Amino acid sequence: CSGRWRNTRCACFMLPVLSLGLLSLGMLALFLDLEHKLYVWRLYTTFEPLSPMSWGAWILVLVYPALVANLLLRVPGPLRARVPALGELSDRLVARPELLRWIGALNMIWGGLLGVYTGVLLSALGARPLWNSALLGPLFLISGISAAAALVLVLAAGSLVAFRVSSARKEEPAKDPAATVLDFTPADVALVELRN
Repeated sequence: CSGRWRNTRCACFMLPVLSLGLLSLGMLALFLDLEHKLYVWRLYTTFEPLSPMSWGAWILVLVYPALVANLLLRVPGPLRARVPALGELSDRLVARPELLRWIGALNMIWGGLLGVYTGVLLSALGARPLWNSALLGPLFLISGISAAAALVLVLAAGSLVAFRVSSARKEEPAKDPAATVLDFTPADVALVELRN
């Protein structure tokens, strides 16, 4: 283990917060798309093993605890300051390597199921014959992984530019990476490029 996840400048520091936010935004969009919003609770009163919709509903709910556990591995500074108990819980989790492995495994399993289920759901639609393919699930998973990799690259590039800009300004790098990434101007970036 390289320990890069402990560095607040690492792109992986922002990903648990982003994943919870983006998943919640997607869940809100799904809820708003429902025709009968008052009956959404009925999806969770039963589990139908042969229904892709039932699988998807349960996967979307069960992925949240895994993401929250992932977030608790490295609680962001402002949240740690407001709720010190989360910081203490984070320190206890990090001190137990077997829990780190379980949290990572759960996130990979639920993430994989989350990536596949939309393709499986769409492939079950009889109204769209071209979508009726067993390859649609893996296709959605691979496209989701590539989109996530692109997001990580964008975040890492933003962190790197912010670090170079703060170094060019000869300032102490900010503690909050999101604030640092957003705190540079095109003139700062041009200054860094001229010096390099």
